[in-house]
Amino acid sequence: MKKVAILTFFNRMNYGADLQAYALHKKVKDLGYDCEILDVLAPNDPCAKRPQIYKPLASSQKMQSIKNRINKKIVTFMAKILGTKNAQLKKEKFEQFKKMYMAVSERKFASVDDLYCHQMLYDIFITGSDQVWSPKSAFTSPEPYFLTFVSKDKKKISYAPSFGVSEIPQEVKEHYKQWLTNIDFLSVRENQGAEMVRNIAGRIAEVVLDPTLLLTADEWNQIAVEPKIKKPYILLYDRINSSYVVKLAYHLSKKTGCSIVRIPRGNSREGIEYKIKNLFDIGPSDFLGLFHNASFVLTSSFHGTAFAINYNKPFYSILRKGYLVNSRIINILDNLRLASRLLYVGDSFPNDDYFVNFSQANVSLHKEREKSLAFLTNALEI
Repeated sequence: MKKVAILTFFNRMNYGADLQAYALHKKVKDLGYDCEILDVLAPNDPCAKRPQIYKPLASSQKMQSIKNRINKKIVTFMAKILGTKNAQLKKEKFEQFKKMYMAVSERKFASVDDLYCHQMLYDIFITGSDQVWSPKSAFTSPEPYFLTFVSKDKKKISYAPSFGVSEIPQEVKEHYKQWLTNIDFLSVRENQGAEMVRNIAGRIAEVVLDPTLLLTADEWNQIAVEPKIKKPYILLYDRINSSYVVKLAYHLSKKTGCSIVRIPRGNSREGIEYKIKNLFDIGPSDFLGLFHNASFVLTSSFHGTAFAINYNKPFYSILRKGYLVNSRIINILDNLRLASRLLYVGDSFPNDDYFVNFSQANVSLHKEREKSLAFLTNALEI
């Protein structure tokens, strides 16, 4: 049995990151391979080391303004004061999920530098999904996520990575051109990403589904934990922390009679809004159960959108105009003919059309799932 290694973002107490990592490794195992996720420690892990060789690109270091750094410190401080117990419970649930459902490499890599220091006893390497090719990573250069540490005789596959931006900075385009030539079988998550690959490296990259959409709702339910919420609820999963989203939730609550349940971004309070139930200590399996049982979903998250679609839940995806990361949500909604479910901060609240006919979207999703699995199967076999 051939051994496959996956290099991706996970183990960061991030629902989307861990669930996409789980989904890709599960599908590879379902296809008959021995598969592990390379355990590169998250930057906030006590045992992690700051990369000395593969540092963030200069362009990414400009990304964080003084305001963003100050806000991050405030959030961290508030989390320590208000969310110590919540953070510990949440961490324990993420660890439990990893032990129960994810095959992780025995060797831990303190930083991406360490990937270049060890012999890798795998036959095939996969990079992706998530924004592993983003030039704006504040933690590391994207170079290792193009599998440049892998010897030339090993097969290298990209499955659904995202650039996370609409354009690569001119000063690093040549680096990206070289890195892209290192991948044997190229795929990306967005149409925009395929165009960027073509423009930068002159190569064709197939557009495939995010790994979370490779699994059906029934497959996700096998590892979901049902919430202890009896009444119908609107699930609020907002990554942009917008008052518009909260007001929209109240609007829909009044129209539908549903309560509001929120998955917060962090461990501290996100406000004390009236009649919003915050769930601070949930793990990945709880996350799945909340989506499965929701009556309606409001989200600004790509993976929130993906799970709403997979579970056929009435939803709206809310974006801020002009954000570079909008393309990933716009792309999936366009491909599945669900563009009407998109709202921008400041839009008038909808007064009807709350519920969605998913029949056409499900047909499109089934076709995209088959196409994506065919790419993965062929890349592993050839």
